[in-house]
Amino acid sequence: MTTRPTNKPRRRLACSLFAAAALAVAAAPASADLDYLPPDAAHGDWAEQFYAGPSTVAGFLVRVGDIDNFSTGWDLAYRPFFGRPARPFDEVLNQPDDADGTDLARWPILDTDIPDSDRGITLSGSFFTLEDVTSARLVFFAARLEKKPVAVSATLNDVPAPFIADALAAADIPLGQGRLISLAVPEEHLADLSLGTFRLTLSHDREADTPFALDFVSCYLNPKPLAERATTGLTGRVIDRTDGVPLSGMTVEAAGYTTQTDDSGHFAFPQLPAGHTIVHLGSGDRRVSHALDLPGGRTHQRVLAY
Repeated sequence: MTTRPTNKPRRRLACSLFAAAALAVAAAPASADLDYLPPDAAHGDWAEQFYAGPSTVAGFLVRVGDIDNFSTGWDLAYRPFFGRPARPFDEVLNQPDDADGTDLARWPILDTDIPDSDRGITLSGSFFTLEDVTSARLVFFAARLEKKPVAVSATLNDVPAPFIADALAAADIPLGQGRLISLAVPEEHLADLSLGTFRLTLSHDREADTPFALDFVSCYLNPKPLAERATTGLTGRVIDRTDGVPLSGMTVEAAGYTTQTDDSGHFAFPQLPAGHTIVHLGSGDRRVSHALDLPGGRTHQRVLAY
């Protein structure tokens, strides 16, 4: 990371087709003395709280939020897309000298006078209409703020998005730490994403404490093969939790990819997106989930009980 000098203006998107983004959280006073990951061809300029444009890892990238140091959670040399857990931090708050939109978007402290529509966070931005959006992947960095479970609901472009809420519910993120989570976007959301709007809203019970904070959300439209991104591998066995017997023919799903166990209960994912991964075992009425930290650069081995 490098510190941006106070006399150097922040870069702006060159293409006039991109509209200004709205970040519906409380804004902090602006400051130019911030550390950022450097701009890169995969993720754009991290000093911009909204980016919509080309990416080396997708046909098109839409990102809301940015990175300096994620409150006290980002190490100076930290690279979130490698999938390593962020180190623990004591408190997650926007710092007084943070520029608008930096660090994180957090649920506001709830109050009886706050309208229902404001009990949550909305990350949104507009771009131009796209054609032939056939797949999408959502990647976001979440920090856990409360130990007790809190039910979260989510919408994507105002359409219910239970796949996001389910991932947050299943994520075994330690209190006071952050994790990178990658999800395949279900087909029913693709048509709305192609219309030039990205709007992700998260909300929770008004009587509960704030469960999570988000730093950034990236939506990769028509993502390229995993070989072009930070990846990890996962191999292992599925066993019966009562007697430890290996289970054959078991469906194993992770990050939108599916396989089955062989006669010895073994399964293998040669490549998965690096980060915090929710692995689902079984299908139908009985599904068991395991939350795994899988940093990139190597193959991990796990024994999973069903």
